[in-house]
Amino acid sequence: MKVFLFLPIFVIGIGLVERGPRLQDKNPRRVDSAKVSYIASIAPLLVKNCQPCHYPGGKVFKKLPFENYLVVKKLGLKLNTRFKTEEQQSLVKRWVEAGAPKE
Repeated sequence: MKVFLFLPIFVIGIGLVERGPRLQDKNPRRVDSAKVSYIASIAPLLVKNCQPCHYPGGKVFKKLPFENYLVVKKLGLKLNTRFKTEEQQSLVKRWVEAGAPKE
């Protein structure tokens, strides 16, 4: 009888453990920030959205060169004023929270 009582609790416990990671994966705040870097994530976003002005030949390149990692790192969350989508803003936020890694 004791074995039969233990078995359902054990099975339910396994089900709860398996659900934990899946719930975390759906939460954008829980995404591994270590995977976000300037080279892999931020630079391509800047090239796509800021190419005409903040890169060589652009109007404000001399003032704010976005190809310079240190300039972009210093701007940090201020970059989000340039991005319209929550996905882009979230990416920048995760990068800053991870310490703004270059690679």
